[in-house]
Amino acid sequence: SNHFEEVSLCSAHDLDDVRHLLKEWLAAGSEPQPEDVQLVSDYFIRLVESENLEQAYCLLKFVKRKEANLKNSKWLDCLRNL
Repeated sequence: SNHFEEVSLCSAHDLDDVRHLLKEWLAAGSEPQPEDVQLVSDYFIRLVESENLEQAYCLLKFVKRKEANLKNSKWLDCLRNL
């Protein structure tokens, strides 16, 4: 069945909303906050656990593309750990 458990990131459910949220997160500050890193990591884990692999894959690709534009090494370290 194609029905996945509803997994959200700060109340964002669909791919576009989550992408927008991640884009804002990456633009928000000079360094990632530990609680934000944990929130996003947990979100990806929940996506995989709920077998929503397509969304997890699309979002990881999106984050990896963003990684190429980042100069801040702490952000790079954070994203590489996802």
